[in-house]
Amino acid sequence: MDICIRGINESIIKSLDQSASKRGMSREEYLRQCLERIAYDDRALESRYVQQLQLSLIHISEPTRLD
Repeated sequence: MDICIRGINESIIKSLDQSASKRGMSREEYLRQCLERIAYDDRALESRYVQQLQLSLIHISEPTRLD
C-alpha cells in the first residue's frame, strides 16, 4: 500500500534525509520503519492502558474492609 504526503517543509525533508543517511538507508525505508514504530508504540500503549484500567476496575470492585 502506498502513502503520499504533500506539503512537508523542505527543512523537515532534509532532516529526514540526514537521519536516513546516518543509518545507511533510503528516506523511504527510514520513513517505513518510523511508521512501523509509531504503529507498534500506539498498540503497546493502548494495551498497557487497557491492562491498567482492568486492574483499577478490579481494585474498585473489591469490597473495602473497615478494621
